[in-house]
Amino acid sequence: FLMKLVTACYRMHKKIVLCCATTGIASMNHEINGSPCGYTAHSRFGLPVDENEDVTRNKRMVSTLPAESQRMELLHHADLIIWDELAMANRHQLNCADDTLRNCGYLDPELPFGGIRFVGCGDFHQIPPVIPNAPSAKVILATVLHADCWPMHVMTLYAPKRDSGALQHSSFVDKVGEGLCTHVAISCKPELKNLIEIANVRCTTDLETALQHAYGYQFQHMNDDKRAVVTTHNTSVEELNSIMLSKLHAPLKTMYSEDRMEEEEQYSRTSFSHVDFFNKLTVNPASIPPHALEIKVGAMAMLMRNLSKKDKLMNGTR
Repeated sequence: FLMKLVTACYRMHKKIVLCCATTGIASMNHEINGSPCGYTAHSRFGLPVDENEDVTRNKRMVSTLPAESQRMELLHHADLIIWDELAMANRHQLNCADDTLRNCGYLDPELPFGGIRFVGCGDFHQIPPVIPNAPSAKVILATVLHADCWPMHVMTLYAPKRDSGALQHSSFVDKVGEGLCTHVAISCKPELKNLIEIANVRCTTDLETALQHAYGYQFQHMNDDKRAVVTTHNTSVEELNSIMLSKLHAPLKTMYSEDRMEEEEQYSRTSFSHVDFFNKLTVNPASIPPHALEIKVGAMAMLMRNLSKKDKLMNGTR
């Protein structure tokens, strides 16, 4: 709400505002006349997709935007740049954006972001940058709090908008993030430490009871995108999906993936194919959709890739 207000105020005075976000689905929150106008930070600043290789070699991340391109020209004409979900970004990404504007040749190289007003918004209580198999200390060092352009002027928002109808829950979530909740201990399991007691929550070990609580007893469709069942393992997701699909009365349709190896000629000469191996896995690896996707009319589906910003079909869209 606040970012839309700031954007509208600038554009009312004929100023150029460029909006971007760390994730594709967050970029859709920025729109003009109902059409998404936000970009991912990777697209806006030309951040390299395969960034881990340079970072692990302690190299400075370099933008892929050509110096004389129209996208670069638009950047140095901007009056305001807004980066949504900044707290999820890696500090190397923010450094790259800073370097890109400082070194474009049109702005002041001595000022952060070349002197362009920069607004980042996000919640550090949420997901930090994702670094596979990294210890906590390394994850903390990767946050934008350790970027070269930090510290920035920080303004804290206190009035909840999304949870305005559930102030008690909003206050509880804030206390969890601040570490202000009272910890409880379980005498029979001393190894479990720093547990937080959640009051007024219905508990059950029966899957059917949990699903009925989430979606109701007269379950006919899954078109309520405000309801979800969160699990810790992919195997649990597949089990729950199978139960929910069985409750829908529509015909079941199985859709198969169509895969091809980049070295197709090489593997065609052998009797073994890596594609066949992955397709036969009973448990899908993380971020890989199943080879055989079973779906029904009325079922909920979530995209795993950015397909079309214009049609609001982005990673995470339900």
